[in-house]
Amino acid sequence: QGEEFGRKIGQKQGERNKLIQMVIKKYEKNYSAEETADMLEEGVEEIEKIYEVLRKQKGSYTAKEIGEQMK
Repeated sequence: QGEEFGRKIGQKQGERNKLIQMVIKKYEKNYSAEETADMLEEGVEEIEKIYEVLRKQKGSYTAKEIGEQMK
């Protein structure tokens, strides 16, 4: 039971990291949060949260770092 729970948590984190990676690529190409949300078929609010963290970052960043800052 605990093992399955851990697996589900890991899967959710992996999905979130993948989304963040895709958002980073769109952000670096200067797409707006609205355009990115439309392209990725995600909610604008979620994309905007990621964009806010990206705007605050200096230099390079990883999906894991962005995800940790969003907690």
